[in-house]
Amino acid sequence: MARLRQVLGAASPWLILIMLLLAWQGATDFGLADPRYLSRPTTVAALIWDWIRTGFILRHVEVTVIEVVVGYTAGTLAGMAVAFGFFFFPRVAELCDPMVVVLNAAPRAILAPFAVLLFGIGLLSKMMLVLLAVFAITLLNLYTGLKEVDRTIVDNARVMGANQRDLARHVYIPAALVWIVSAMRNSIGHAFTAAIVCELLGATEGLGWIVAAGQSAVKPDWIMAGLFFAAAIVVIVDFLVLAPLERRGSHWRVF
Repeated sequence: MARLRQVLGAASPWLILIMLLLAWQGATDFGLADPRYLSRPTTVAALIWDWIRTGFILRHVEVTVIEVVVGYTAGTLAGMAVAFGFFFFPRVAELCDPMVVVLNAAPRAILAPFAVLLFGIGLLSKMMLVLLAVFAITLLNLYTGLKEVDRTIVDNARVMGANQRDLARHVYIPAALVWIVSAMRNSIGHAFTAAIVCELLGATEGLGWIVAAGQSAVKPDWIMAGLFFAAAIVVIVDFLVLAPLERRGSHWRVF
């Protein structure tokens, strides 16, 4: 019985997804929804297969993935550097706190037009918007995590003769690794969202361009297929890379 519950628990997200797809298909087949605006799962699936078979989607996936990888990596590294700087220099953190609050509160979609105006419709504007989105999440997650390190552990290390460098190496960095991976999981979806939103406003390639082309030509199957590829990439990266990394890194936690 326990085994059955475990299997059902693992399968429940997929069952819900299948039920939603069946409901979507049924709504369009029985005239409850207009397929001209919502398309059909079977139509979208056929288009996805055709794009894969012909190789049409490969270049667009490549462009979006490049934008995300570069912006995601740069944003994560910049967020880590600033978070450690804020933690070890509290005065700087106090001075910059209002700017960080504004940056975190501002919706990324609002910044997309400025990125396109400043950096053009090439890859750079998308990379910069992704960087900004990931930077804010990494900075806030890591800075919060560093402040929550158990003070007893820090005090005990000081009693044993640890200096600031020793604390950083043996206490703060191991604690930070858990928060860094957590921030990476939280920000991967935001990174793709930022890239696609920026591509919607101005691009000649990419998954966002596909969505924009589908919107302009009133092709909902293009919109759904483009979003499918974006979601699939995020799920694959999270499932195969980030989630296992977070589980394996749980022994780093020191508080």
